[in-house]
Amino acid sequence: MEPAKAKTDPLVGKLFGGCRIERLIGKGGMGAVYLATQLNLDRPVAIKVLAPDILDDEESLQRLPREAKIVANLSHPNIVQLYFTGKEYNFPYLVMEYVDGQSLGALLRQSGKI
Repeated sequence: MEPAKAKTDPLVGKLFGGCRIERLIGKGGMGAVYLATQLNLDRPVAIKVLAPDILDDEESLQRLPREAKIVANLSHPNIVQLYFTGKEYNFPYLVMEYVDGQSLGALLRQSGKI
């Protein structure tokens, strides 16, 4: 995932499933990941939102629910917890545990193979 650009993102400030998007964390091939606040529990979460160009690709749309089911059935200290999924403003999304720190890509660039 590439580092987020400084320009303002149109989803910042929007509500996704009771979570207010605060800022863009990064972008990848399938979409973007945002830092958000889950309002009812007042906790930080990460929201992965599919990119608009993916919405017309049926194969990519099928990948998100599969990813959600796989992640929801995993429990390990090194895997973020999936809280819930949904669709807002016609964007499918995943709401996950937010872990502050560097991305896996940045870690690999810094220290090489793990």
